[in-house]
Amino acid sequence: TAVGRMAVVRGLAPLLLVLLAHTHAALAVNCIAQDPFGLYPNLDLSNFKKTSGDYVVNGVDYPSFEWVFNVCAPTNWHDAACTPAASVCERMKTTQTGTDNYGDFESTTTVLQRVETGAVIKMRGDACSLNKPYHTSEINVVCDSSVATPVVSVVSESFIDCSIVLELKGACGGAPPPPGPPPPPPPPGPPGPPPPPTPTEGPFPPGPPSGSHFADASGTDVGMILCVIFFVGGFSYFAAGFIYLHRRGEAGSNRVLHKDFIVSLPGLIKDGCRFTYSKLTGRSVTYEAL
Repeated sequence: TAVGRMAVVRGLAPLLLVLLAHTHAALAVNCIAQDPFGLYPNLDLSNFKKTSGDYVVNGVDYPSFEWVFNVCAPTNWHDAACTPAASVCERMKTTQTGTDNYGDFESTTTVLQRVETGAVIKMRGDACSLNKPYHTSEINVVCDSSVATPVVSVVSESFIDCSIVLELKGACGGAPPPPGPPPPPPPPGPPGPPPPPTPTEGPFPPGPPSGSHFADASGTDVGMILCVIFFVGGFSYFAAGFIYLHRRGEAGSNRVLHKDFIVSLPGLIKDGCRFTYSKLTGRSVTYEAL
C-alpha cells in the first residue's frame, strides 16, 4: 500500500544520508581531481596535503594579516574563528588570531576540478556581511616538476567581496599531458560575391551639431556624471574600508585605507613643486638633493 511504501522510504532515508556522507568523505580523502570533459587524466593531489603545519603566505593589500590553508584537508592550526573544519583561514600575524574562515574542503559545495595546468579547488566558508553571502576561496594548483618545495603566492584578495585566490606551484603526482595537435584548417569554400565598389565622390554624412559638448538628449553633462561617480565611489570605498578595519580590531587612524600614502602625499607634492621650480629658475639642484 501507499502507507507501507512511505514507511519504507522513511526508513531508508537515514541510510542514504550516511552513504552520501561516506562517499563525499572518500572523495575528500583521496583528493582526486577529475576533468568533467575527459580531456585530461585524473590527478592525485594528496602529496600536497600537510599532516603537520600548514601553508602560510602574507597578505598583499594588508601585510598585517596572513593566509593559512591546507590542501584536501582542514588546517592543522585552528582557533575560535578558524574552526577545525576550515581549510582556508585568515589570521593576524602578530597575535596569531583567526579572523574568518574562507573555505571548508569537506563541504558539499567544494569543487575539485582537473585543468590543463593542474587542478582548481573552489571552497565556501563562513557567512560574509559585505557584498557576498559567503567567504569564498580558490586554490590554483600548478604542476611544475622543477619545483622541489611547493611555492605559495596570492593571486588576488578582496575584503569587500570576501574572496581569496591562491596559487600553489609544485611537483604533482602526475604531470599534465602535452597539448594535442591543432585542428586541421577548414576546407576552402566557394568564392563569395565581390565586395561593393567604394564610392569616391558624394556628400559626406552630417557631423554632430556644434556646441554639444558631449551632452546627451536630456542635456546632462557627462563631466558632471563622472564627477558624481568619482566622489560617491571614493566615499563609499573609504567608508567600507573604515567599517571593515574597525571590525577587525583596528583603532584610530589605522582604520583609514592607504593611511601611509595619504600621510606622505603633502611631502611628495612639496618635493615635486620644489623640483619643478628649480628647473624653471635654472638652479642646479637635482631631484635626489631635495
